[in-house]
Amino acid sequence: MNYEANELPSMDSDALDIAEALDALTPDERTLKREMFRNQFARIEAALARKVPKVKILKVLAKIGLSLSANTFNKMLDAERTRRQQLHKDREKPDDNPVEPTNDDDQGVRHD
Repeated sequence: MNYEANELPSMDSDALDIAEALDALTPDERTLKREMFRNQFARIEAALARKVPKVKILKVLAKIGLSLSANTFNKMLDAERTRRQQLHKDREKPDDNPVEPTNDDDQGVRHD
C-alpha cells in the first residue's frame, strides 16, 4: 500500500526501528557480484566471441567494482551459462497441464 506522509499507519518505535533496519539491509558481497556479473553477461560473452583476452575483460570489470580472479571469473561464467541454458530449456518445456482451446466465441454466432 502507498501512503501519504500524513496517512501512515501508527507504529510503535520498536516496529519503526525494525522497519528501518530491514530497509537498510543490502545483499552480501557475493550476491552483489553475481548480480553485477549477470547484468554484464551479454557484453562479456560478446567480448569473448570477439576473442578479447579474459585479462582485458577482468580489468574492465574491476573498473566497475567487480574484481574477480581468473578462476572465479571462469566459475561464474560457467555457472551463468548453465543457469541460462536451464532457463531456456524450462521455457521450451511443454506445459504439464495444457488447456484445450475452445471455440466459445463461435457458439451461436453466424459468420457470413
